[in-house]
Amino acid sequence: MALLRSAAVSDWEACGDAFYARELLHDMVWDHGGVVLESRRSTGAPYGGPIALVRDERRLVVVTSSTVTPEIRIHAASGRRLGTARWESAGRLVEWGWSDALELVVVDDAGRVAVFSVHGEKLREFSMGEAVARAGVAAAKIGGDSLVVLTYGAAPTPLGHSATAAAAASTGAIGSGNGVSSGGA
Repeated sequence: MALLRSAAVSDWEACGDAFYARELLHDMVWDHGGVVLESRRSTGAPYGGPIALVRDERRLVVVTSSTVTPEIRIHAASGRRLGTARWESAGRLVEWGWSDALELVVVDDAGRVAVFSVHGEKLREFSMGEAVARAGVAAAKIGGDSLVVLTYGAAPTPLGHSATAAAAASTGAIGSGNGVSSGGA
C-alpha cells in the first residue's frame, strides 16, 4: 500500500504548503514556417485559446513575398495552424484581441473594425463612424464583447491631451455590429 501511495504522488511538486501535479495536455507542434516571432505582434485568447500573429509594422523587416497585405496567422495554443486571414486595411493596426465568442477583433487607426473567426474567415467589418475616421484612433480596448475607441479630437482635455471616445459597449455589440455610439469624453 505504501508503494502504491508513493507512486501516485511521485509526480506532484511542492509549492509552499500545497502540492501540484503537472499533466501533459498536448504536444507542442509549432511550425513557424520561417516566421521570426520577434518581428510579430501576437494576441492570445484567454484560457489557452487561439493565438494570432501578424507582422509588426513598427519594426523594420525584410519583406520576401510579393504581397505586402498583412497576413494574420491563427494558431491553436499547441501551435497547430487553424487558419490565415488577409487584413486588407490600408491603416495602421491600433489594437486587436479576442472577444468572449473567440472572434478576433482588429481595429485600425481610421476606426475600421474587422472581425475574424478562429479559422481566419472574415465574419463582418464595420466602421466606428465618420467622426472617428476624421479624428483618427489614438487607442482602443477590446474586452468581452465590447470595444472602446479613444480618438484624437479638437478640444483639449484636463490632462492636456486631445481626445474623444467612441464605444460599442452594449452586450453583443461586436458580435452583431450594432450599438455603436460616439460622444465626448
